Amino acid sequence: MHAPGHRHVHPCLCVSRFGRFQPWPESSLFSVAKKFLDEIDLGEENLRNAVVEFMPYSFALVNTVSRKYLELDRRYNYTTPKTFLELIKLYKNVLLRKRKQTQDNVDRLENGLNKLTKVQGEVDVLMENAKVMAVEVEQKVASANVFAEQVGLEKEKVNAENGEETVAVG
Repeated sequence: MHAPGHRHVHPCLCVSRFGRFQPWPESSLFSVAKKFLDEIDLGEENLRNAVVEFMPYSFALVNTVSRKYLELDRRYNYTTPKTFLELIKLYKNVLLRKRKQTQDNVDRLENGLNKLTKVQGEVDVLMENAKVMAVEVEQKVASANVFAEQVGLEKEKVNAENGEETVAVG
């Protein structure tokens, strides 16, 4: 049981308007990155670890550059835990978008390859048909040549017979 009055205690975040959020320790950033990136497939374990380790590193690098920015230009660039979570969210969104684009490209290429394979099969059938037709054409040309030779011989005979009759008549 709770002591009286403990039921009405609510935590609240108090931030001084003169202060800044204290930076998260790198181990905390690593734990948060690991938790949120465990939700997605990053491939092999060594790749997963590299991505998870890069998140705190990149966030720390932004903080370093932000300090230099403040020194040089007297302008603040605040990074907060929410910024870190947005970095992870951005990474996941870009990763999912790129994976979809890659899968769409793979699907398009597979579709094209399937069409090429189908057309190649149709071309192979047409080539076989053309070979068969070429043999048939050669046979018909040979037959036509034999027939033309026979017609030529018959024509010579007829001309010779007509020539003999013309000589005999005249």
